[in-house]
Amino acid sequence: MSGSGRDATRGEQMLRALQGYSAKDSRTRAETEQWSQMQEMLQQVRGEKEELQASRDVWENPALDFAREIQSLQSSLRIWFLVSNDKFDEISFDLKQFTILFLQKYLIYFSLDPRLFRKQSLYLHEVEEWKGKSQAFETKAKDMQCELTAAKDKLEKSRTEKSTAHDQREVTSSPNSPLLSLAKQIEKEKTCIGLSVEKMSFRSCKNKEVLK
Repeated sequence: MSGSGRDATRGEQMLRALQGYSAKDSRTRAETEQWSQMQEMLQQVRGEKEELQASRDVWENPALDFAREIQSLQSSLRIWFLVSNDKFDEISFDLKQFTILFLQKYLIYFSLDPRLFRKQSLYLHEVEEWKGKSQAFETKAKDMQCELTAAKDKLEKSRTEKSTAHDQREVTSSPNSPLLSLAKQIEKEKTCIGLSVEKMSFRSCKNKEVLK
């Protein structure tokens, strides 16, 4: 083979080698770019997950506190309903059902995959909606507390009026009214003390159940 033929063959080999290197370099650049895109997506998912966790920490504890407060108020209302003869028809106990529904939707909302919250506008809208529900829940709890206070005042006033009327009847009907009134007062105080002890014991048991 002549020198020019060998040079041509060697040139073709070098050209093929250069083409191979160029193809490998293109694949390397494509893989590098794909890897960079994957890293960016991963970083975005991590950021959204951190935001979701932060929002959950902000609203989960208040929601649980409100649930415990509602349970305590309901227990107090039931106690007063049992120890009195009055029927508080105007006080509703439908908050228990509302509390269960609220917590169920709350837990379902935060158990979803964080990748579903990539649309920031939708995510913020959902958080604001639950914020409003939480505030409405707090307002309802305060209203319930006011109703409980009013019911207690009404019951105490009724008991005081009945006690006064009863004592007046005893004074006018019996010659030994001072001694009888004193005995009635002592018996009444014993009854009140017994009821107070029962209420405190019942409330303590309820609080332990709530904490569990």
